[in-house]
Amino acid sequence: MSQTKLSYILFAVLIAIFTFHFLGLKFYWYQRFFGYDTPMHIAGGAWVALAAIYFFRRRPDRLVHMSQGIFTLIALASAMAVGALWEIYEYSMDIFKFQIYTFRTIPAYIRLDSFHDLVNDFIGALVVLIVWLALAKKQNEQKI
Repeated sequence: MSQTKLSYILFAVLIAIFTFHFLGLKFYWYQRFFGYDTPMHIAGGAWVALAAIYFFRRRPDRLVHMSQGIFTLIALASAMAVGALWEIYEYSMDIFKFQIYTFRTIPAYIRLDSFHDLVNDFIGALVVLIVWLALAKKQNEQKI
């Protein structure tokens, strides 16, 4: 897959995530539809993994000395880091903007929801990386 095509895919996925997030907030879909945030987190994790692929492919010299396993770990760690930052954002919105909770009154189910969201971020990134590794293997086999 070319870098140009990958950049279009990255842009399209990002626009879709922002659009559905905005609509979810505006029309209260996060509250109305149980699990609405699950595909959002899967898409977010997938986007971060795609972004990692894109940025590493822009400089092929970065990939020359890196095994696929190390690259996979970096991409997964990136998705988890971005997911963790998003969860911090969600906490801070609940506490400061919406004033639903204070730091002392955050219920246990919020922590469980955050864990669930991080697992979904991981799943999205993992799916993208599995597909990417399969495509890379197929491309290498075709060159022989």
